[in-house]
Amino acid sequence: MLSDADKLTLRSGEGVLISASSGEGIDDLLLAVDRALPIDPVERVRLRFLQKQGKELSWVYESGRVIGRKDRAGFISVDAELPQSLVARLAKSKIPMEPLPAIAGS
Repeated sequence: MLSDADKLTLRSGEGVLISASSGEGIDDLLLAVDRALPIDPVERVRLRFLQKQGKELSWVYESGRVIGRKDRAGFISVDAELPQSLVARLAKSKIPMEPLPAIAGS
C-alpha cells in the first residue's frame, strides 16, 4: 500500500490509482472512463422515408438498431433506436419522424 504522500507524488495527468488487493480507486477509474467516452444518447423514433431516400435509410441501418419496418405504397416506415446525432442529421435532411416511448427498464 502506498502512503498518502506517495499517492500525491504519483498522481499526475489523466492517471487513476487503483488497488488490486482492496479495490480502492475503482470508483475513480469508472468515473474517469465515463468522462473519457463520447456520449451520444439513444432515442426511439418512427421515421418515414420516401423510396428515393435510400441513402438516409441506409444511415439508420448502419448506425442504429431497426426495431420494425413497414414498406407501404410510396414510402417506408421504420421504428428504430438511433443516436441523437443521427436523429439531428435526419431532421436536417427533412425526414419526417415522431418519438416513440422508451422501453421500460432502459
